[in-house]
Amino acid sequence: MRSAQRSICEPAAFTPFRDSVYIAWTGTDGAGHLNVAPVDLAAVKAGTDPIGAVYTLPETSIAAPALVPQMDWDHGNHRLAAFWTGTDGSGALNACEVVLP
Repeated sequence: MRSAQRSICEPAAFTPFRDSVYIAWTGTDGAGHLNVAPVDLAAVKAGTDPIGAVYTLPETSIAAPALVPQMDWDHGNHRLAAFWTGTDGSGALNACEVVLP
């Protein structure tokens, strides 16, 4: 299925998190903001746009991000982390916890 969302490079692999599947990509907004969104699997089956609510992060990248779920076994918390190459020209890798509503 096609989505109305656009990216400058390939998206992060689908990542299961909180009983949903999430995808991350670098947007085409000119600044390269990272985006994260749940994938509506029912929409995929129905043949409609599977990406609805998009969370745009303040972080920017020149390449595709990686999206990784993590379980804090000691506290029972689920976390989602993003990793990306920054835009400062040094090639440094960056990481953040993705806080979704």
